[in-house]
Amino acid sequence: MSKAWGRAILIVGWLALVGWGVAAADRHFEGPFQRHLLGALASTLLLLFAHLWTLFYLLGLGRAVERTAAEAALSPQLVAAGRGWRRRVVPSVLLAIGLALALFATGGAAYTHAFPTAAHVVTFILAAGAQVLAFREEARALRSQEALVQRVGLELSGA
Repeated sequence: MSKAWGRAILIVGWLALVGWGVAAADRHFEGPFQRHLLGALASTLLLLFAHLWTLFYLLGLGRAVERTAAEAALSPQLVAAGRGWRRRVVPSVLLAIGLALALFATGGAAYTHAFPTAAHVVTFILAAGAQVLAFREEARALRSQEALVQRVGLELSGA
């Protein structure tokens, strides 16, 4: 897969985050609940899609680098350099996904008056911050993995 694929998925995620903001603003300014719900649902699904596919892409890319390095007997330090991103990205992605699901759950609870609306608003703020953190870590990991692929390519070509 190309470098553009990873970037395209991140763009989908950022657009979904904007969709969250639009859904929140729509409801804040007394828009119809159905529009708020559908906008939030669509944005949440796109966010989950973006995070999960970026994670799968990074895992697959890392596995390809490890296999290539093992087959070509490249430096073990090269393979180790490709593993560091997991400690940063996986927790931030799981936090973002967990808070996105919590946001959806608190929205339903606020609608049925089981929770105060403020709980949904606070969850939104926390979830939006977690999305930004996760996308930032994913972008860093994509850059570092792409650089690693280039280094492996250079070592394979003997340059």
